[in-house]
Amino acid sequence: MKNPIALLLLFIPIFLFIFELRKLKVKTNFFYTISFYRGKNKAASIFRIKQLYIISLYTLSMLFFIIALSSPYVISKKRDVISNKPFFVKDTIFLFDISQSMLADDGDNLSRLEKSKKAATALVAAKDGRFGIVVFKGNAFTMLPLTGNKNSVIDVILNLSPDLYSETGTDIGRGLLKAVESFPEHENTDKRLYLFTDGEEPEKGSFQRLKNIISDNIIKNNISLYIIPPDKKSGSPVPDRDVISVPDMKMINTINKLPDSSMISIKDLSMSVSLSYKNDSTEYSFSLFFSLAGFIIFLIALFLRGIKWQNIV
Repeated sequence: MKNPIALLLLFIPIFLFIFELRKLKVKTNFFYTISFYRGKNKAASIFRIKQLYIISLYTLSMLFFIIALSSPYVISKKRDVISNKPFFVKDTIFLFDISQSMLADDGDNLSRLEKSKKAATALVAAKDGRFGIVVFKGNAFTMLPLTGNKNSVIDVILNLSPDLYSETGTDIGRGLLKAVESFPEHENTDKRLYLFTDGEEPEKGSFQRLKNIISDNIIKNNISLYIIPPDKKSGSPVPDRDVISVPDMKMINTINKLPDSSMISIKDLSMSVSLSYKNDSTEYSFSLFFSLAGFIIFLIALFLRGIKWQNIV
């Protein structure tokens, strides 16, 4: 329980609220019984008005305590400090290997592809800018050009699977070439490419043949390449296939020799996204405010309950 004090204070106005409701009818009848005829209606009327005010304050006090228990908060993202530096639009392209080997379960009942999709959606949620999606198996296709619509990006990511098209095999070279060519050439943007793959590429793959073209595009467009292999480096079975898939770290290390490239694990990527999100935003909690407001209203109700109205009640 985040607010035990608010929970404790909540029971006090609840108890007094019920007590006042029960007493309301009894005391009204009591006034009719003992008051002189001329003043009994006035006394009962004043008592009823007073009790209604008190009950309303108890109700408002309980409402504020309940809101405090829900731990209300708002998150305010920090604004960039205005400076003389040029403004860079952030362009991010996700390159997904959607070959069958990416369905291998590397633990936690999640496939390599599912873990990749989870990390990518976290990036989209935490970062600003435009996002695009390219996928590859035996061939490569642009699933979504660069867009600032985060909902569309996440929807496409969540629906990625090897069943998107019937082509077989894995060609990382074609995937990388399609991705680096998807960035705008003549725009002063901060370009980042995230490659999610297990590195398994058949001998017919075209990476070695296309490596120089890919390198030239990375240098020309000033693209930062991040390679995210599976966290589990040992073999895992591929569902519905009598195959054990082992990430090809030799191939991944070869890709990592491309210009301005670096390798990062899914675990470290998720951690960096979490830290970045916390650093880029501030959380403001309103629990204390509502607890204090509820307590003050409760004290006002007690004060109102203890004073006499027109020296009668």
